[in-house]
Amino acid sequence: MIGSAERAESQASDERHRYLAHTEVAIGPRERLVVGGILRPDTTADLEPDVQVDALLPHDAGLVLERAEPDLVIVESRAVAAGNPWAGAGEPGIADVALRLLGVLDGARALGRPSVLWWSGPRHATPGLIPFESRFDLVVASDPGPGVAASAWTPGLQLARFDPIGGDPDRSVRPVAHVRWDEAPSRSARSFMEGALAGLATEEPELWIDADAVVGATWLPDRLRSAGLRRVAHEALAELYRARGLFLADPLTVSPGMRPIATGTLRQLASGARVVSGPNESLAESLGEWIEWAPDARQVRDAVRSGAGLGPRTTADIRRLLGALFLRHDTTGAVGALARMLGIRRATPRRDCCAVARFDAHTRPEAFLDAVVLQRHRPTEAIIAADDPADAAIALWELERLGIPVRSVPPPGAERGVARWAASHTSAAWLWVWSPGFENDPAYLIDALTAGLMTGASAIGCVPGASDGFCDGSQLKGPVVSRAAAARLPDMGSVWTRSWKDRGATFYGIATDPDGR
Repeated sequence: MIGSAERAESQASDERHRYLAHTEVAIGPRERLVVGGILRPDTTADLEPDVQVDALLPHDAGLVLERAEPDLVIVESRAVAAGNPWAGAGEPGIADVALRLLGVLDGARALGRPSVLWWSGPRHATPGLIPFESRFDLVVASDPGPGVAASAWTPGLQLARFDPIGGDPDRSVRPVAHVRWDEAPSRSARSFMEGALAGLATEEPELWIDADAVVGATWLPDRLRSAGLRRVAHEALAELYRARGLFLADPLTVSPGMRPIATGTLRQLASGARVVSGPNESLAESLGEWIEWAPDARQVRDAVRSGAGLGPRTTADIRRLLGALFLRHDTTGAVGALARMLGIRRATPRRDCCAVARFDAHTRPEAFLDAVVLQRHRPTEAIIAADDPADAAIALWELERLGIPVRSVPPPGAERGVARWAASHTSAAWLWVWSPGFENDPAYLIDALTAGLMTGASAIGCVPGASDGFCDGSQLKGPVVSRAAAARLPDMGSVWTRSWKDRGATFYGIATDPDGR
C-alpha cells in the first residue's frame, strides 16, 4: 500500500513535471504558438512540431490552462466522439462533461485567449457541440458545406511524418482504401465509392479504418464485408503508407466547391504513393498533375490499373511533389493561416528562412540579389554585412522593394563564422548562407526547406552531380543551416562539416545535376 505522504509526494512530482513540460512558458520568449487542445492523438502528432500542444483532459483542463496560458484553445469535433476522454460533451445525458467543456471556454475567455471549434467530421456525428458554437471565437471546418457558418480549414500536412525519400522501391501496388467507414459521407460520395469498389472487386483492394474508430463500419458495402477491415493505429500510419504504392483518395470524390483538400489525400501523396481520385475541383486545381483521375465510378478500375502500371515514383518526381505540398499544404502554413484568422501576429517560424550575405571587395551585392529574386519561395528576411556602406544600401533598397525585411549590421570579426554570427541576429528557423559563385535553380529554397523539415538535418546544400541523400562530410555549397545548430556548434570554416558531424550534426545533399532532379 502507498501511504498518504508518498502519494502526495508523487502527485507533487507529477505536477512539477507537467509544469516543466511547458518550457515555452517557463523559459524565454515563445518561438511557437502554444495550443490548449481537445484533440485526437493523430491531430496532435500533426500539429506538435509546429506548435506546443498542451492536452486538455476533463480532470485537469483548468490547471493546464492556468499553468500554460496557451495562445489559443482548439476543440476538435472528432475528439468528443465515442472512445475519447471528452466523449459525449454537450449530450443531454452527460451533463458533467458538458460543464467541464464550458469551464474550458470560460477559462480561455478569462485569460483573453481565443477559442476555436474545428469540425473535423460531419456535424451529425457529434451534434452535442452544435449548441456550443456561439461560445467559440472562431468556427472552422474541414468541409463547411452550404449554409454552414464556418471558415474552411484543416491542419494541413506534416511532411516529416510521411517522408518518402529512400523508401522501398518495391512497394505493393494493390489498391488501398483508407476511409472513415464509421462516418457515412454524403449520398453522392457514398454512391461513387460503392460503385468504384464494385468495379475493383477483381483487384482485391485493401480496406483500412482508423484503430480508434469505436463505432465500426456503418456503411461498408455488403459485398465487401467478407474482406474485412484492417485497423490502423496513427503511430503506424506513416510506415504503412510508405509501404504502399497506390491509394484511393480519401475521400474518393467530393461535392463541387468543397474546400480545402482532405488531409488523408495529402498524406497519401506525401508518402510518395500514386493516388486515384474521382472528381475533386480543389485537388485538380492544386495538385492535378499528381493524380490518376477517374471522371466517374466505372473508370476507377482503369485509373487504378494505369497507376499500378506506372510503377513507383522516381526520386525526381517525389522531390517535385514534396515541393508542391510544402508550398501549398504543409502544417506550418495552416497554423499561420489560423493565427491570421484570430489576429495573432506571432505564429511559427519553422519555415522562415533568413538570407545571410557578407559583402567585401571580392563579393558584390548584385549576384546575391539575383539569387534571391530567382527563388520561387523567397526568404522571409535578410541580414546584410558589408565593408562598403554603398553595397549595403543597394541590397537594402532592392530587398525592401521586394517586400523582404532586411537589416544591415556591422560585419562579424575575422574570428567569428558567418552562420553563428547570423544566428544571434534573427529568429528565423533557417539561415541561407549565400556564397558568391553559387548558382541555384528557382526551387532551391523549396527543396532545401522541405528536406530540412522532413529530416531535421542540421544543414542542407547542393552537392554537384550527387543524388538526393545524406552527406558524409562533403562540403555543401550555398548551405541552408538550422539556426539552432548554428548557434551551438563551432563556427563555419573550411572543415565545418567535419567538426559539426563530430558533434552529432547531420547533412542532407541535394543534387544539382538536372538529370538528377
